Amino acid sequence: MFAFYYRDRKQPFRLIPNDILKNKSYMAVTFSEFFMSLNFSQILVLIGLYLQNTKGYSSYETGKIFFVMTISMGFLSPFGGKMVDKLGVKSLMIYGSLITAVGMTLSSTFTAQTSLYFILTALFIVGAGMGGFFTACNTAMMRSVPEKDLNIASGVFTMFMMIGNTLSIVLSTSLTVLFGRQSLFEKLEQHKILLSQPQKEELAKVIAMVDHTPEQLKAFPEDQRGLLLEWIDTAFVDGFSINMRLGVVWAIIAVFFTFWGVKKLTNTNTTSQILH
Repeated sequence: MFAFYYRDRKQPFRLIPNDILKNKSYMAVTFSEFFMSLNFSQILVLIGLYLQNTKGYSSYETGKIFFVMTISMGFLSPFGGKMVDKLGVKSLMIYGSLITAVGMTLSSTFTAQTSLYFILTALFIVGAGMGGFFTACNTAMMRSVPEKDLNIASGVFTMFMMIGNTLSIVLSTSLTVLFGRQSLFEKLEQHKILLSQPQKEELAKVIAMVDHTPEQLKAFPEDQRGLLLEWIDTAFVDGFSINMRLGVVWAIIAVFFTFWGVKKLTNTNTTSQILH
């Protein structure tokens, strides 16, 4: 991306015009969307792993549980235009980010004993927040640029969203292992179970896998496998909780960018077409 930008800025006809990059409202909307995209993929990946690893649901049951988030997120999309008209894009983006932060906070408290009703509530709140935010964010992007730049602006906007989604998958699983293995290694030390560093790393890799099964620990003594699996489950929940707290930070950063750059945007493109 840096190489592309460096080359593009020297071209007589730039693919990404300077006007777009200097547009404060557009860049604020794009950065806000990037950080909320981090949360979107993080929820899908980590909650899915949590439901299967920690709660023991099948992939089919996990999909049905996620349906509540789909309902709340999808419910706001058809009514997003009405909400934008009543609240304005800036207010709806802020409300959506803050509601998402509330849902992420609730998710950070999940344990192995958390009830299904509490999980459904958290997912519903996250879906409602994201449904409101992304609807307003998309509208704000279209209103923040002149009509002549709308196509390229939409492409850059989508690129940032896809980068956020992809980066989130890498970060969420990596950070879950990073934070979780510290908890795992502490338990090994407390119980004076001596393992080599390669064995410890092998255990840590299991943390972010879809299922935690004894077959994954064939290299370890049979009498230790049950205890190690229990500690791996605990380590996953520890890493999962820290990731959810990071999700709150991503949502607050989205609020900051919205406050910083998003103005009271009207539908200037439509207005210009009418005047024309």
